[in-house]
Amino acid sequence: MKKILLDLEKMSPDTRARIAEEVDSEEVLQILSEDDSEEVLKAVAENPHTSSITLGLLSMTAEGEVLRAIAGNNKTPKLDLDRLSFNESLIRSEVAANPNSSKETLDRLSKDNVDEIRWMVAGNPSTSGKTLDRLAEDEYELVLLEVGKNTHTMKKTLDRLSKRNHYEVNLEIACNSNTSEKTLDWLSRSEDTGVRRCVASNPNALRATLERLVEDVNVEVRYIASATLNNLKKFAKHKKESK
Repeated sequence: MKKILLDLEKMSPDTRARIAEEVDSEEVLQILSEDDSEEVLKAVAENPHTSSITLGLLSMTAEGEVLRAIAGNNKTPKLDLDRLSFNESLIRSEVAANPNSSKETLDRLSKDNVDEIRWMVAGNPSTSGKTLDRLAEDEYELVLLEVGKNTHTMKKTLDRLSKRNHYEVNLEIACNSNTSEKTLDWLSRSEDTGVRRCVASNPNALRATLERLVEDVNVEVRYIASATLNNLKKFAKHKKESK
């Protein structure tokens, strides 16, 4: 370790920063986390191989872009992310998008007055179904789009959200693998070709829904529905034969 430290001290900040970007050694990254150069510290904070302990310690003294990078690193500990979620909006946004953030932290950020932060929470795979259900009532369109897209959104939430008849949101719901058969059937009757096309590609759609879409007025919808039906039949046959 002493030799590594001596070698690093002889290098320029640019070289140390490049090493911090590319190295996968937790030991070397821990040494570099005590560097005087902000460029080096930012590279350490962004490196996916930096240990949780190093990130946690660095978060206690870091500022600006370094702190933002720590907030966005998936290995930053939940407790540190929660502490950072009380910071400025750019830091809160990174915490809101971080899948390692706790459900409690994300729930609190879902009530943030900054639209972008609620948007990040809505798209986070770690956000709870309860939080997503509340965000389905948000007034910001991009939040609704992410709720409709998030595969952790509850079926009942997607059902309710689809009734708002927002084209782009319904497009996401029609493609969502967690959308209920009932809602997919309802969306399959949409006047919009894009929505029907998404339903036709969704393997969760009822066979009766897909069979109706095979007769759709749009050739692309018919083709996709037919392909989905054939894939479901092949899967069912394979499953039966493997028993």
